[in-house]
Parts: sequence; structure tokens; C-alpha cells
Amino acid sequence: MKKNAGSRMPDFTNLESKQIKGSFDFLGVNFYNTLYVKDNSDSLKKEHRDVDADMAVQLIPMLDNSSTVEFPVTPWGLQGVLEYFKQVYGNPPVYIHENGQRMQRNLTLEDWPRVMSLSGYIEGLLHSLRYVI
Repeated sequence: MKKNAGSRMPDFTNLESKQIKGSFDFLGVNFYNTLYVKDNSDSLKKEHRDVDADMAVQLIPMLDNSSTVEFPVTPWGLQGVLEYFKQVYGNPPVYIHENGQRMQRNLTLEDWPRVMSLSGYIEGLLHSLRYVI
């Protein structure tokens, strides 16, 4: 990332790096949607650089969202994130701070897509917990 972002990334001394390494108490997750990721190294050649260009990837929605308002329900995506944290960071405490489903404005409170979304993610989370130990 330092190579891609250059001077926009802060510099840490060796002492500062040692002080912050492994210093977190938990990881917080905001999870709404699973996206495909495709290499986009050409973005590194852009004159105007920002965080999107620095990632050097293209984020691709799973569905053409022009035909539907709702996010696809992908519990396996959340499970993958949790598994990644387990493997890379030594199974730290994880708090899911945000999760939900976007919907069209609905004054009738017909929330079945939201109910199905939460049900799917809770089931996926339970599946993840069963295989953590």
C-alpha cells in the first residue's frame, strides 16, 4: 500500500510500528454486500490518485443492481470475512457493528426481504461460530 499511496500514507518509526503491532482489542465489521474484485493495475497510472485508484482493483456487483434495489443475500461472504480474520489475525474478538438490507421506501412495513437477509446472515454467522473452535 505504501508503494501505491506514496506520500499520502503516514510514516511510522520502528518504535511506533512495534507499539501498534497487535495492539487492537477487537475487530469491527460493517458488512452489507459481497462484491467480486478484479485486478485493475491500470488505475495506478492515473494522474488523479485516490483510495479507489490506490487499491488497483475494480469492484463488481454480484447482480446488475439496476433491476433490483436489494443487495443479494450472501452469508458465505460474511463467513469468508470472519474466516479471514480468524486465520490472519489469530481468531480475535469480532463485533459486527452494521449489517442490513437496502430497500425501496416502504410505508406498509412489508419487510420480507430484510427479514430474509437478516435470517440468512444470522444462519451464516452461526455456521461460522460452530466451526471456530
